[in-house]
Amino acid sequence: MALFLPNNTASTYGYGGYGYASYGTSSFPRPDINVDEGFGGGSQITSYGGWTIFPRPDINVDEGYGGVPYGLGVYGSIETFPPVVTSAVSLDGTQVQVFFNEEMLMDSDLTDPASYTITSTLGAAPTVISVEATEENYGAKSVILNHSGTTLGGSYEVQVRNIRDLAHNLIDSVAPTSRANFFALGTSTIITGTSTDGNFLLSFSEPMGTGATDIDNYVVASSYPVPLVSQSVSQTSPTVVDLVYLGITKVDYKMTIGKTPAISIDSNYTMSGGVVSTNAGHLYLSKEQNDSFEMVWADESAPLKVLPNSSYVAKISVDFSSAHIRPYYLTQPIA
Repeated sequence: MALFLPNNTASTYGYGGYGYASYGTSSFPRPDINVDEGFGGGSQITSYGGWTIFPRPDINVDEGYGGVPYGLGVYGSIETFPPVVTSAVSLDGTQVQVFFNEEMLMDSDLTDPASYTITSTLGAAPTVISVEATEENYGAKSVILNHSGTTLGGSYEVQVRNIRDLAHNLIDSVAPTSRANFFALGTSTIITGTSTDGNFLLSFSEPMGTGATDIDNYVVASSYPVPLVSQSVSQTSPTVVDLVYLGITKVDYKMTIGKTPAISIDSNYTMSGGVVSTNAGHLYLSKEQNDSFEMVWADESAPLKVLPNSSYVAKISVDFSSAHIRPYYLTQPIA
């Protein structure tokens, strides 16, 4: 079957305007289509490479992919995940560093002391005084909290609120991800003393509380053969203690403050999961491979020398230089 079309078409561009268009050539005359430009004769660019009378879709794009503001997500769209507190560590007795899983927005809320609360589980209750934040790439990955002071060995929890990440996501102050626990370092108390006739006057670098007026907390020794006789102890101010003794003379005295011999490792411990022996103040532990063990020291003195709401810290070192390992790993299989 053949279709006859009269050859009276006037075309200049695009489809219907060229004999050698993308639709190929033909021996039949062109149809009677008047085309000025492009596909359809319009004035808009299309995928056909020409022009069309059909307008573009009505999409108002201000920023980013799809019109949402630019952020940190894919296609430049904003991410919606709230920031998370990953950890907290005590730097010293007056500073705690709090870490986040992403960079935080450097605004006034980030360095506002009211955005952070430190709660005591064991130890003195500190107050956040100021906050330091250092910008890394675009924000801060951690902050340093300057506070009123923590107890050495105390247990604490820090909670964060009202701060945002770079995408302006607010931290969820109700969720556990806004909190972190840490064990605190303490501030070493500096003590200076002076002596006058019949007394010792001690000045502390920080206020003293429970135990400051307990005469048993002060032990005085010297090379003089006659021991001192304690008369009284009074706290004239939160940082000053006045000790009165009978028999002070012109000799050098050494004073020990605090009940340091509260725990004796030679006898005052319990052990499970191994065998322990003592010799000259050292503990010797024997245990089998893969066995767990536990050692516990308790204050059994009367009255107790480790006072309630206080903490005790011990430094323990382990010397493996003389340890015997069975089986011997060079000649016997260990698995």
